[in-house]
Amino acid sequence: MTGWTAPSLLLRRTEYGDYDYIVTLLTEDRGKVTAVARNAKKSVKRFGGALELFSHLTASLRPVKRTGAMPVLQEVSIEDGFSGIRSDFRLTAYASFWAELVNAWLEPAVAHPATFQAMRRALDQLNRKQGDPGQVSIRFLMQFLGDMGVAPNLERCAACKRPVDQLQTPLVSDTQGGGFRCRACAPPASDGMMLSKGTVYQLRWLQHPDRPIGNRLRYSEATLRECLMFAEAFASYYLGRPLKSYHFLKESRHRCP
Repeated sequence: MTGWTAPSLLLRRTEYGDYDYIVTLLTEDRGKVTAVARNAKKSVKRFGGALELFSHLTASLRPVKRTGAMPVLQEVSIEDGFSGIRSDFRLTAYASFWAELVNAWLEPAVAHPATFQAMRRALDQLNRKQGDPGQVSIRFLMQFLGDMGVAPNLERCAACKRPVDQLQTPLVSDTQGGGFRCRACAPPASDGMMLSKGTVYQLRWLQHPDRPIGNRLRYSEATLRECLMFAEAFASYYLGRPLKSYHFLKESRHRCP
């Protein structure tokens, strides 16, 4: 059977027996692929320490004839190991959250090239320390949610449908309703977080990766906190289950504010 080569990001790696790894890759053209890397712990020629989390690789894979069997990862070449991420506790926390989120959300073998490019770009920015990692994470999460078809509606109140321009600050997040509500429409016992209109405007810009101004947005401390909380809460709600890496990420913020 014919093998293939794919640009890939390493999302997960687990030991399998004495010498093998099971790896989960986000590939650009075939989506999420789980493969076995045979003798990976011993083979310096084929893998040579390349199977590190978050690495950007070119992976050569071979399908197996047996029904349901994982493909074999034959060899890889490193495009960028992003080693600067793994040497930093806080950067590792962000990258781990993205990797677990993407791995948990995506179905196997469904291509999401926009998510691949967004994650590769975000990892590169973390590795180069280009900007605050929280800002990088907000941008990635908003683009990922859009690619998954669950982008929050940031144009108008989820209840009365009045445009945000006509509403008064503060607004109230409404993940179940798909966006936010104005104060008049928010239930008295709402557990939604308070959002300024400035936060909503920032998040709206970030939903459009073709707008270059998104790379130059400036955040106040309050806006950064609100944007992060909103994007992370939205992603967690629509995934439908908690992620261990999210607890790690929140802990890292206490250790490295």
